Amino acid sequence: MDSSAQIQQGTQGALPGLGGTPLGKYGKFPATKGKKAKNGADRRRDFAHALREKVKAEADDDAYAVLADSDRFGADENSTLLRFAMQSQARVWAPAGRHPLKRCHRWLIPAVARQRMADSGIHMTGGVEIWHQRKGESAHYRGLETCKSVWACPVCSARLMERRTLELQDIVSRHTAAGGQLIHVTFTVPHARFDNAKDLVKCLSASYNALGEGRAVKAWRKEYTVGDVRAMEVTWGEANGFHPHYHVLYFVRPGVQVFEDAQLFGDDSAISLADLRQFFHRHWSGAALRSGLGEPSEEHGVRITVAKSQEQLLAEYISKYHRDPKGALWGAEAEMVKAHAKVGDVQRYHPFDFLRAGMLRDRRHPWRILWNQYTEAFRGQQQLRGMKKLADHYGVTTVSDDELFDQAPSDADFALLTVLSPDEWRLILDCGARGLLIHRAKKGGFQGVCEVLDLCASVHTEARKAAAAYTAASHKARLLRKGYVEQDGVMRMPVAQDSTAPGPCPSRGLSADPGIPAPAAPPSR
Repeated sequence: MDSSAQIQQGTQGALPGLGGTPLGKYGKFPATKGKKAKNGADRRRDFAHALREKVKAEADDDAYAVLADSDRFGADENSTLLRFAMQSQARVWAPAGRHPLKRCHRWLIPAVARQRMADSGIHMTGGVEIWHQRKGESAHYRGLETCKSVWACPVCSARLMERRTLELQDIVSRHTAAGGQLIHVTFTVPHARFDNAKDLVKCLSASYNALGEGRAVKAWRKEYTVGDVRAMEVTWGEANGFHPHYHVLYFVRPGVQVFEDAQLFGDDSAISLADLRQFFHRHWSGAALRSGLGEPSEEHGVRITVAKSQEQLLAEYISKYHRDPKGALWGAEAEMVKAHAKVGDVQRYHPFDFLRAGMLRDRRHPWRILWNQYTEAFRGQQQLRGMKKLADHYGVTTVSDDELFDQAPSDADFALLTVLSPDEWRLILDCGARGLLIHRAKKGGFQGVCEVLDLCASVHTEARKAAAAYTAASHKARLLRKGYVEQDGVMRMPVAQDSTAPGPCPSRGLSADPGIPAPAAPPSR
């Protein structure tokens, strides 16, 4: 039976062979008894700490080592473990209330929502599905609530941007195969360290809209390009604060030549980058001034480069040769959409670097304040624009954000690896093993999932046994201090051997034998 048929039949619970025992009604752990009952957050923190300690002793690959040693979190920017760890940090920093990030990749989709999706043709099992790529090592969850935030969620951002990168790569390959070229333009505005991030983003967006609505720019785009893709990116520097800017990739019409040296700008068959730089700087400066910003400098306001080949989709700005984890060159299409994976240098930081610093307890800057300013400023902003028109032009299939997260992947690309029951997912949550589970699913498939479940179950069992033993031992010690003795498995008060010896509590009128009631006191006159 294929994976889609399993979903349509509504398979409930985990598939056979997963192991694990139910954790009680509604999948909740009983509160630990003692002087102060621990809440869910304390319990999950204890289990996560126990899991790290157990994993540290069984570090058999790099993922275990990254999980066990927090100092190595920055070693692999695109590690699944790191993304889920950063999401947990962002969840802690999120404002109080019903913030979408607090439920993202943690809460199961409610039954009402699943029924509504089933009516529209999207079927789910009711558990946590794990899908594995057939011809690769990619894996992801399905059946969980998602925030779909490309700005504030490292997990959702990674999946969205990876999909958009593949779509843009397809568009770029078809465009270059047709004889077209690409021009990469970066638009920036002057800013200072203590500028308000929200006002800066608002003015930058207004400036770009004014630039695109100008007659001259409209005429140039209509004459020389078949479309463009605009991406917004932001960094933060110690000297100048937040630095929002735009990357625009213009798809030049086939037959139009692009030259670096001076050419006649009015020629409809050639584009001079020198003249084009002056053209864009003049109109960009006017748009920025009308929006209330300072005048962009000639050196940094507008940067233009041309991609001369599909293999070398790099230029002056991208010449740092950023590489993704698989070793591929960071091309123009990756520069446009994969800002979530870029790591800032010494003077500049990407917003996800704030989360890394928070995990490592870095005290150099107020990272939490900066993170909240960033999320508030970019909430509701669109990170990528213009792909739909180009995709329709070249016949490239695209999917929306909702379709990417909710619909079942095609059987040709992904296979349903397993389905976790709510009780098993609660165990994974309490042990803080979401990233570890999906990482082991990528590398080991179904066997990797079973290993993580067994590891979490053993950690949970050991933690519960330790808590129960500590509670019983402390209770027994307290009774012994009060004079009780253990007889036949029962704690009893000692019986006095001498009738003249006082009982344990003579002032309260109790006899030496706790089983004999004390005599009534005579009435006072």
